[in-house]
Amino acid sequence: MSKKRWMVLAAWLVILALFFYLFFFQSDLFYRLFHYSGAGSPFVVTPSGGGD
Repeated sequence: MSKKRWMVLAAWLVILALFFYLFFFQSDLFYRLFHYSGAGSPFVVTPSGGGD
C-alpha cells in the first residue's frame, strides 16, 4: 500500500481508539459529548425523568 493509504488508515485507527477509550474509561464524558435526548436513543442510560 502507498504511504498515503497507511496514513489514512492510521488516522482512522487513532480516531477509533480514542472513541473506544472514551466509551469504556471516560463514559461520563462520552455521554456528555454524544448525548441525544430523543426517544429511542442508544445513549439513554437511565429511565426518563432520572439523571442530572
